[in-house]
Amino acid sequence: NLTAILVTHDREEAMVMADRVVVLDQGRVAQVGTPEEVFQRPASPYVASFMGAENIVDCDALRNGDCVTLRVPNASQAGVKGIHMTGSIEGPVQVHFRSERATLSLEGTPAADALKLPGRITQSSYLGGGYRSR
Repeated sequence: NLTAILVTHDREEAMVMADRVVVLDQGRVAQVGTPEEVFQRPASPYVASFMGAENIVDCDALRNGDCVTLRVPNASQAGVKGIHMTGSIEGPVQVHFRSERATLSLEGTPAADALKLPGRITQSSYLGGGYRSR
């Protein structure tokens, strides 16, 4: 039966210590929820970036019933079909993702819910726990 408030800029510390997380954006509440809720379902681009989803891809969303197709403008063969989403998402959107959720593969069929982006690796560095590719 004790309430304590911990103010931190360390995301991992907040996730480990808190039953509820409040993310502030310039002094205003951007999102309140359990650590898992805020991490998995950020309510805004700011919260997504704060929670580590700092990579952004601009896409066009096309709705077909309860499914959405994402396409990357000016990139042939880039997109993903059949994402089940709620709300009225359609038109230009930004997809935020964490680096650890991205994978590199040879040409082929990605997972059904993967946003496939064609590209070329120009640099790769070993960081001790994994590689950084550009």
